[in-house]
Amino acid sequence: MKKKQKLYTKLPGVTHKNFGKHTLWQGKDHLLLMYSNGMSEDYKRFYYKDILGIVITKTRKAAVTFSIILGLFLLTSFFSWKIWSHDQEPASAFLGIIAFVFLAFLLSLIIKGPSCECRIITAVQNEKLPAVSLIRHARKLMTILKPIILEAQGAMAPDDVANAMDTLVETQRAIEPDRHPKSGGSAPELTDNAKPRKLFHFAMFSSLVLYGIMVGLSLPQRTMLLVSVTYIFLFIAGLSSAGALTVHAKSRFAPSLKKIAWAGLIFVMIAFVQSYGEIMVFFFIKTAQGKPPLSQMDMFQHYYSLRPLDFSVVKVADCLKIFVAAVIGIPGLFLLTGSRN
Repeated sequence: MKKKQKLYTKLPGVTHKNFGKHTLWQGKDHLLLMYSNGMSEDYKRFYYKDILGIVITKTRKAAVTFSIILGLFLLTSFFSWKIWSHDQEPASAFLGIIAFVFLAFLLSLIIKGPSCECRIITAVQNEKLPAVSLIRHARKLMTILKPIILEAQGAMAPDDVANAMDTLVETQRAIEPDRHPKSGGSAPELTDNAKPRKLFHFAMFSSLVLYGIMVGLSLPQRTMLLVSVTYIFLFIAGLSSAGALTVHAKSRFAPSLKKIAWAGLIFVMIAFVQSYGEIMVFFFIKTAQGKPPLSQMDMFQHYYSLRPLDFSVVKVADCLKIFVAAVIGIPGLFLLTGSRN
């Protein structure tokens, strides 16, 4: 019985996205890009004889992700050590486990190496290849495809090469006009109206990072000064997030930046509600103990004098606020830095 011949060979690279994965396959006369999510599959074919070029662009995605994870690792490690020094072993162990998870992510990013964007260009399309997102995969792909494409297309005359390059440039300009301005023109500049929008985002994300730092400093012992500064930063984050979302309709910021701005606003609202709820809980506890506060100022003074490490619920809530503020604020600043608008 004859052995069934394989129609496709798996090529280097795979990217998991939207509950599915992108893969690339080598066929007899074409390249196959496949997306599958377990329930359906989508295919795109690129015939070797039609390929004008494959463009590989190194991106900052891996470096930015590494910086964010490194910051979170250092933050959780610091607070784990800080809490351990106050004889709070369970909370310290919890943060230590989180720090270990971040360390594992860091090691995996180092092994994967730099990231890239890979695009395949024909006379009528410029298509991104999501399956190829790492430089090392792109190099392996080029090593495999180069002789196959040359064999399919044969030797090109000088005029054909020039025409192919012109088509390549025009296709790039048509699809990405901001990155490929016409000759004699200049790259689009940040307008005066866009600058305030960036300032709103910068104020929001930086305030969230500073808020998380102040909450961390308040863990061993709250003081009126620390709590006041903490909620000033939270208040600034709330105002600036509202301003950022107000101008989003007229902006061209990346969708990911808009989503993280919404996440920041939701977090600010939850943090305010949680803090007020914490004050009210301690009010009812004191009332049940027969020591009700004489005034609202007494309630706040009691809140200021708390040691969060003495109360498990408060300790966990503060650690979560530190973590979420860092997860939203630090990536937001990196995305804002990489935004062209």
